[in-house]
Amino acid sequence: MCYNTSSNEEWDKVLLFLLIGGYMSIESKVKDAISKPINDLGIEIKEIKLEKENGTLFLRIFIDKEPFINIDDCVEVTNIVNPILDEKDFIDESYILDISSIEKGGNDE
Repeated sequence: MCYNTSSNEEWDKVLLFLLIGGYMSIESKVKDAISKPINDLGIEIKEIKLEKENGTLFLRIFIDKEPFINIDDCVEVTNIVNPILDEKDFIDESYILDISSIEKGGNDE
């Protein structure tokens, strides 16, 4: 199949869609959708994983801030992320949202 266009701008849009928007991972789409409101809290998204364990799909979002993340931070992030994910509907099947802090090393002294 040949795509014929008289405009390089049109072709550039097609390529951009295919290279970025058309093949973005779910994790990348989630990160793009939630980064700003989470960063506005002073919280950093460290990693996002979509993985299956024992037949259950998990969307795991690992967050961090200084000096540490507490349970209230995880609840606040969950309350922000849930409606965004519901609206965007990136994931077709049911899943469990897991907001967690990253593991920080302990003090060996």
